[in-house]
Amino acid sequence: MENTSSQLLEIYNPNTCFKTMSKCNTPQKAILSNTPNLASMVRELGATKIESYLKLWIIDLNSTLDLKKPFTEVQIDKLAFLILDEYKALNIADIHLVFKRIITQAEVYDRISIPTVMKWFNDYFNERCDCGEEMSYQEYLQKKEPPVMDYERSSCRDIRGEIQQAKTFVNQENIRKTTSKTRQKKNEAGK
Repeated sequence: MENTSSQLLEIYNPNTCFKTMSKCNTPQKAILSNTPNLASMVRELGATKIESYLKLWIIDLNSTLDLKKPFTEVQIDKLAFLILDEYKALNIADIHLVFKRIITQAEVYDRISIPTVMKWFNDYFNERCDCGEEMSYQEYLQKKEPPVMDYERSSCRDIRGEIQQAKTFVNQENIRKTTSKTRQKKNEAGK
C-alpha cells in the first residue's frame, strides 16, 4: 500500500466506500476485497492518522443515525482508539461492512454507547474469523494442503485461533484416514 493520507481519504472515505463497496456485503467479500488492513495502514501512515480516519467513520455514523445523544468528541476519540487497538486485522472493507450493518440493521434508540459499538465489532470479527476458517478449509479441500498460519495477525487470540484451526485440521484428517481404513477393512472382510 503506497498511499499518502490524502489519497487514503480520497479513496477510502466513508461516503466513497458506501458507494464503491456497496456489493461488499459479506465477510467473505470483505476478505477478498484486497483493501488494506488497519495494521498495514498504521505501519505506513502511523496510528494517529488511522485513528483520525476511524473517527471519520464514527462521525459519519453519528450524523447518519441522527441520534438525540450522539457521541461526544471524547467518546469518538476513545472509540477510534479502541477499534484500532482491538481490530487491526480488519481491512477497510470490513470497517465499511461493520458500519453499514450498524446503519442498516442495528436497533438504535436515540443513543449508542462505546460498549455497544465494540460488541458489534466483536460479533463481526467472530463472524469474519469463522468465514476465514471456512474459506481456508475449502481451499485445503481443493489443494489437499494444510492451512497456512499467518503470524502477522495483531493478537495472541488470533494465533491461538489459528493453532486451534490447525489442530482441527489434523483431527479431521485423522478421522478421515481412520474412516477410510475402516471402510477398506470392511470391504476386504466382506469379499
